[in-house]
Amino acid sequence: MERKVIKMGESSLVVSLPKKWTSKSKVSRASLVEVTELSSGELMIRPKIIKEEKRVVTIHSSKNLKENIIYNYVNGADVLEILFDSSFSNASVNEVYETFNKLVGFEITEASHEKVVAVHLGENIPPRKLLNRYSSIMANYFDSLISSFENRKENQFEKIKHVRKLETEKLHYGILRNLLIAASNTKALYEMELDAKDIVYYGLLADNFRDMAGVLEGIEYLGTEYDERLLQIFEELMEIFESAVSAWRRGLKAKKRIGHTSHTAAGGSGLKADMGDREPLLRVMKDLTAVTRKVLDFSQEIEDNRRPGGRRNDISQGILGVRSRSELQLEKIKKDVSISPEEYTREILGKISSLIEKLKKYAIIISYSV
Repeated sequence: MERKVIKMGESSLVVSLPKKWTSKSKVSRASLVEVTELSSGELMIRPKIIKEEKRVVTIHSSKNLKENIIYNYVNGADVLEILFDSSFSNASVNEVYETFNKLVGFEITEASHEKVVAVHLGENIPPRKLLNRYSSIMANYFDSLISSFENRKENQFEKIKHVRKLETEKLHYGILRNLLIAASNTKALYEMELDAKDIVYYGLLADNFRDMAGVLEGIEYLGTEYDERLLQIFEELMEIFESAVSAWRRGLKAKKRIGHTSHTAAGGSGLKADMGDREPLLRVMKDLTAVTRKVLDFSQEIEDNRRPGGRRNDISQGILGVRSRSELQLEKIKKDVSISPEEYTREILGKISSLIEKLKKYAIIISYSV
């Protein structure tokens, strides 16, 4: 809608507020409103909130306990109160504490045999910062796997597996919570340095990181045998991931610098304005296509050598470059099932193919998010 600007006094300009909005927002004569200048140059007007009430949620049952806590956390609860009754076992109580450890910004402020109360402390962290932390953890996943392949240390990844998994879950839930809060609160949207488009794309990025972490955990579960070609593939994928993350960060800086208005005028891409028509992300997609071809060729060699007359010795000793799987690795998959080097490598290549698809999706999302 358009409103006419009226001059008042020597230097002031005044614009009237729509009747429908003032009625809905309970704004009347002498009411206070907050006027905020956004980075795009636009003005945001909202009723001044004297005091925001905390949203308190009470959970009475141990049924679906973890899911209920996470659901209410993600949906913006400020205080979670868990009341213990006869349905709570020791395991249920432990689950309460374990679940709160996965929630960013929540601290237990009261604990007794009757209840546990947790409160959200501090400000909501901008999702962009949480995603930056998430990308660092993903890089650490790659680094640990590469180290395991290079050093043939099966426990290299295992030492920090639990801590890393806890951190990824915590970040994922924290990002979703803050995005949902921003979606329903314009003040929070501004404070967390977001626009409406960010809410969609940042949510997709968080889900993509979670899926990528799941694939890498699957590779860890299979264990790592030394193989020069597999090692090279993982090193290339790590470089590609780091290039994509760098492109995203540069795009965010460009978007912040040029503002939303010029961002739109530049074709909807901060990357385009800053780095020349999304060239870094095009390179990422090109490199992922090249790695995909290597994986397909590797898989085809395995299939060719599985056929009658195939060179199975070349596979086990030359092409794969792996030794027979250790008893410990066999137990990690299934104690009573043996697995050949060929089958092991086929499993790993399948996981790598899935990882490549996640990386492609990541590149596509960030190309639209900046």
